[in-house]
Amino acid sequence: MIEANTIKKAETTAIEKRNIEIAKKMLIKGKPLDEIIEFTDLTEEQIKELKTEL
Repeated sequence: MIEANTIKKAETTAIEKRNIEIAKKMLIKGKPLDEIIEFTDLTEEQIKELKTEL
């Protein structure tokens, strides 16, 4: 049986991956940094790193 902790970790990872994808789309659309932070809960540093990858 899968432990609750393992399930929670998987859920958290999936949510973070989805937020990264949303942030990438927002960056491509030219959305402002503060808006991306608000909608994705990513840090400014994470978003700046994503921007360099695009």
